[in-house]
Amino acid sequence: MAATIPVSAQYYTVFNAGPAQAQKACATSMNDTGAVTGYYLDGYNIGHGFFRDAQGNITLFDASSVAFVSTLPKSINASGVIAGNTATQPDGTSTLNGFIRDAQGNITIFDPAGSISTRVAGINASGTIAGLFNNTQGFVRDAQGNITPFQVPGTGDETSITEVAGINDSGAIAGSAVDLFDSGIPFGFIRDPQGNLTRFAVNPAAAQNRIYRY
Repeated sequence: MAATIPVSAQYYTVFNAGPAQAQKACATSMNDTGAVTGYYLDGYNIGHGFFRDAQGNITLFDASSVAFVSTLPKSINASGVIAGNTATQPDGTSTLNGFIRDAQGNITIFDPAGSISTRVAGINASGTIAGLFNNTQGFVRDAQGNITPFQVPGTGDETSITEVAGINDSGAIAGSAVDLFDSGIPFGFIRDPQGNLTRFAVNPAAAQNRIYRY
């Protein structure tokens, strides 16, 4: 169900996803064609994914076949490929996995080697996905499924916690990192498509220099 509502001479389309008993629907990403992805919560507070095309047709999907496990789409690219998070363990907490859903609806679960918590940040036009795993390291997954982990160097010989915010269509990744044992003050970083990492601080005197994705 959708309704177009004029607000100050602008028009907004309000829509519901999921069955009537769904608690809420949350859109998380829209591509250049007007297709939207997101999730809705059922009566058990479990998330289920949806895809809404530019004509308003809604397709519901679950990335995991395990009951009582959420599907949380994060990003959709121009081809309608969706990336996000789910879990393959019955308790839904012991392992957080990444997933990719192609434009035909086929779903692939993936994780960097050694990951027990994979979090997708975004997918670009070529199908490359960026994110973080184990809450400490970044990763990039190319369209062929090859995964490369990376970690932003800390200050001196410090170890840093790397938080990925997003990826653009050129394959450049942006995010934040924080020295694990030093100041604990976040700083920004950019990783170019060749894997070169650049640290930066918008304001070196600030208490935080963190990059967010909206």
